[in-house]
Amino acid sequence: MTGTFMVIQSARMYYLAKQSKENYVICDFVCPTKLMYALFEPQITVWMDTIKEGRYEDTNKIFTPPSKYDFKITEKDAAKHAAIIIGKILNGSI
Repeated sequence: MTGTFMVIQSARMYYLAKQSKENYVICDFVCPTKLMYALFEPQITVWMDTIKEGRYEDTNKIFTPPSKYDFKITEKDAAKHAAIIIGKILNGSI
């Protein structure tokens, strides 16, 4: 996967999310640079920091940890973290 393709993918995900008629849209994709993050403009960011390296070496080379995120997940326990995140969204604390 090249850097140019990933920038296009980030813009594509932004476009698709904006086209939705739903109240909430959840997008799950690797966003390894600040430019790609800025193109997507997320309202809430969940950083899944559960692995040291991904399977694609070109992505590993350009990956920059996010400086801004709402949740940082460091353990693989989806049910636990989903409950915490949903709770905070529903009670308006995020």
